[in-house]
Amino acid sequence: SPPGYVPQRETLDPIFPLTAFEVVLMGTYARLPPLRPVGRRERVKATACLDEVGLLHIASQPFWALSGGQKQRVLIARALAVDPQVLLLDEPTAGVDAAAERTILDLISRLNREHTAIWIDEGRATKEPLDAIPVSAPVTELAGNPTGSG
Repeated sequence: SPPGYVPQRETLDPIFPLTAFEVVLMGTYARLPPLRPVGRRERVKATACLDEVGLLHIASQPFWALSGGQKQRVLIARALAVDPQVLLLDEPTAGVDAAAERTILDLISRLNREHTAIWIDEGRATKEPLDAIPVSAPVTELAGNPTGSG
């Protein structure tokens, strides 16, 4: 299966009134055959993924209106909707407060029991051990970013 990818920051233009649920539902699109609409199975999967990250209660809220930590958890749910064996997380705690960072790191540790979680974080402030596999900046350079920036 393809890896689940969580970008550092997702900025969806508020002109697109997507809910948290609809953002997670996007993660199921890769498994759909061309021109096949989203069905019950994909909706159940998106619901389960939101529940897994503890945000089922905000499913109908606009994505743009969520806090930074909630947005990151929705994006993790979207990555889980791919049914990945590997989760790639690009600075998953960038721009979130300390409480949201702790919640996200706890979530990643828990998810790492079922998936291989790899995060890229050039300046992680939290020094506590995390079960996920950290990747340093030089590895991101090998992936095609010779400047090492973002």
